[in-house]
Amino acid sequence: MDKIKLSDQLGAMAIVDALHAQQIAVDEHLDLPLLKQKISQRIRDYYQKSGTAVNDELIEEGVKNWFTQRLSYQSPPLTLSQRLGANLYLTSPKWLKGLGGVVLCGVLFTGYRLYDAHNQLEALNNSITLQIKRSHDLTGIAQYIKGTLDVANKAALVWATKPLAEVEDKVNGMLEQFIHQQPQNLAMENAPAQREEQLQSLTALNDKQRDLLQNANNLIVDVTRLLRADGSLQQITVDPQFSTFLSQSSDITAKFDAAKQAILQNSPTVEATVAEVSTAVEQQKTRAERIKIFAEKKNKLLGLPLSSQDRKTLSDFVAGLERSLAERGYTEITPPPEWIASINRMDEMYAYVVEPLTFIVVDRIGEKSGVERTYDDSGGRSWYLIAEAINSRGVPQACRRRCGSKTVKPDVSVRRPPSEFESPRPNSRSLKKTNRKMGTSITTS
Repeated sequence: MDKIKLSDQLGAMAIVDALHAQQIAVDEHLDLPLLKQKISQRIRDYYQKSGTAVNDELIEEGVKNWFTQRLSYQSPPLTLSQRLGANLYLTSPKWLKGLGGVVLCGVLFTGYRLYDAHNQLEALNNSITLQIKRSHDLTGIAQYIKGTLDVANKAALVWATKPLAEVEDKVNGMLEQFIHQQPQNLAMENAPAQREEQLQSLTALNDKQRDLLQNANNLIVDVTRLLRADGSLQQITVDPQFSTFLSQSSDITAKFDAAKQAILQNSPTVEATVAEVSTAVEQQKTRAERIKIFAEKKNKLLGLPLSSQDRKTLSDFVAGLERSLAERGYTEITPPPEWIASINRMDEMYAYVVEPLTFIVVDRIGEKSGVERTYDDSGGRSWYLIAEAINSRGVPQACRRRCGSKTVKPDVSVRRPPSEFESPRPNSRSLKKTNRKMGTSITTS
């Protein structure tokens, strides 16, 4: 400091004082409430020194007005553009945020539109590709229908010739219409604007072609049905017995005529109608076979050498079975129980009639071998040997039975001359000749 001139030192101190004063002024202005209090106090002190009474509220109001007007200034008039520019500048923090939001929304919306347009274009391209493939598939189906119609065996037809020719004409007409309408060398349009129209027209055409092929395929089903029905009916008629059955059964005749008519009219139920003919023929075969079997067994049974009484009994027996079977019917494919029972009874009756019987005189201890009858009025006598009927297997054909409280033996009494009646018979136990088993019986009959 000793080397610095006094004038320079004084100048520097003056500058420091000025800066200090400015700092104080700045600090006062930065702390406005404190500055307001200082100014108000200084005004009060002034009026108190001068002896003037002043209201504090008036002082506060004056200080407030002074601070309100202290920063106002006069500026030159501005043009409209300057005012707008100044207003925009002053309000820029607000409207710039809004503008940024609008710009961001615009960018997002534009991006979404571009993304959606891209997806729509991809979907449109995929749809057109699918319709082109569908068109090619329809062409393949048409070729398959044509091939099916061409390979159908129509040479061996008998009744289905006319209806099948009508079906063929309809199918060929539909296929010609399909070929005429079907586009060739399909490709996607280059211009995106034309692809939407291409998709609509191609979809409508494919739907129309599909319906046309569906109708043609339904007629192909008729072809297959007619071929099967005609073949099945021919198979029925080649049976050697069919003509006989046709003349014997009005039911078969009616169903055969109905089947032929169904084929000629290409009826949807033609196969069921032909199946009814087959069922009726099988039933007639079954009936004929069973009638033949029954007739053979009947003739075999009634052909036996029988007495007139036995023949009448057997004839009545067979007639009863025949009536029962006629009511039940012969046509079931599975033999009914009545049929089986009737045939078994006829077999049993035949075996019973033809089986030889041996009459053996009773030769058991305690039982009579013969009876001598005397007639009181005339004094006459007759002699009977008591015998049992034994079949070829040694089994008695009748058993003892009860009649009230008395046991009745199903023995047979055979009238014999006295010499044979009196002949000695061996005892079954002692093997000695004896006639102790002979007995007598008195009767008036």
